[in-house]
Amino acid sequence: EVQGVGSLLRDFLLQLARVDAATDAVVGISRCESWCRTVPRLNIEEYVDKHRQGELSDRILAFHTSRGALIERVLTGVRPKDVENEGCGVLIRYDMQRRLPILAASPACLRGRRSSVTSA
Repeated sequence: EVQGVGSLLRDFLLQLARVDAATDAVVGISRCESWCRTVPRLNIEEYVDKHRQGELSDRILAFHTSRGALIERVLTGVRPKDVENEGCGVLIRYDMQRRLPILAASPACLRGRRSSVTSA
């Protein structure tokens, strides 16, 4: 699987949070990719609920939910320059206590050290 920069960054930050015992959750504000193109036009809360229930899939929300993020709620006025989403954002939360590891990084890797394993 070829990953883009966004996927690599998300996975790196989640791995970093996972190794920090003091981090319970990672939160962010995302956006919807296709809400403005729904026909008939749903309000954004309905659109996000349909994604949450599996009735439709928004690519950007799925970017997060496919890796374990929970959709908390729609926030109004947090992205004023996002005309397509009418200034709304979607509060997402990765619960570090409930998630299974995405990456199986070795402790040596996490400390920035080279592994002593060599290929034959």
